[in-house]
Amino acid sequence: MGQMSAASSEGGNGTATVDAIRRELSLGVGVTRFAYGSVPVFAVGDAHVVKLFPPDERSFFNAEWAALTRIDGRLSVPTPRALASGERDEWYYIVMSRLSGSSLAEAWPTIETRERFQLMREVGAGSPRCTRSRRTTSLLWLSTGHDSWTHSVSRAATDSLPGGWGLRGSMQSANF
Repeated sequence: MGQMSAASSEGGNGTATVDAIRRELSLGVGVTRFAYGSVPVFAVGDAHVVKLFPPDERSFFNAEWAALTRIDGRLSVPTPRALASGERDEWYYIVMSRLSGSSLAEAWPTIETRERFQLMREVGAGSPRCTRSRRTTSLLWLSTGHDSWTHSVSRAATDSLPGGWGLRGSMQSANF
């Protein structure tokens, strides 16, 4: 989906905004910022996550909301459930359910190469379920402002892989 601006992970960290959202929506106790993410992401209690997007990242906010609401209950793996979205202070926000376990960023170094490829095959196999309908593809294309949502996802995924894997181009599961 491209590179988010440096402002999305620097400057005001959004803790006060998330705490206000937590109180307003009665989300529980405790706000902890996750160490990873291109935008500020916070655990709120044990059951919720709040993700913040700065004003110049509205297309990413729209894409995330569209993706979360589209995949809700449609995949064979657990996915966060979109619970609320809106604007507060200078931020757009999404509130979602919190999944158990660790993040991929935390787990990736402990996953054997063969298992990494299996994981990518499973993600690739699940991707068509998310983009099968013309309506969903159009919605995601419009929300991201990109001429090819699939190309953007493919590029983001392959760009994030460890160096030397040489995986470029299509993210179709047959390519793994």
